[in-house]
Amino acid sequence: MKKLSYLVFILSLFTVPAVFAEMPEIDDDGPGAMASGRGIYRLIEKLNLTDAQEEKLEEMRAASKRELFALRNEIRIATWDIQDEFKKEKPDREKIDALTDRVCEMQKKMMKIRTNEMFKIREILTAEQFKSMTIEMDKAKRKAGKKTMKKLFEKDK
Repeated sequence: MKKLSYLVFILSLFTVPAVFAEMPEIDDDGPGAMASGRGIYRLIEKLNLTDAQEEKLEEMRAASKRELFALRNEIRIATWDIQDEFKKEKPDREKIDALTDRVCEMQKKMMKIRTNEMFKIREILTAEQFKSMTIEMDKAKRKAGKKTMKKLFEKDK
């Protein structure tokens, strides 16, 4: 029994801080910009698009913008609800599990929306434009990773 209590205590040291951490605001140039979908459209703007391509991409972006915004806000609210529940003297595990499942479902929806957008983008762009975009995406990911590491090390000072 002592071993089990000790194990639960150790696990809580790692999981509880993550739950109480504030959800970060996504910096348009920082990590998360690509995942949020905002970064991809900035990359696309550099591809010398035709007017027809620009119009199709803008229509697609406008169609998903509100839905993604609503999902991000629902995730934020559910995260706050989880944090509030953990602050109680006796947190309700079932409620936290249900909220966690809800967050996962919303993240799944967001990922599906983004995946569908990438397929549509691939149809709109030429093969050469799409290849250029993926090269730029890789560069942006490396840059964001370096920026994140720099911020982490600056906090330790």
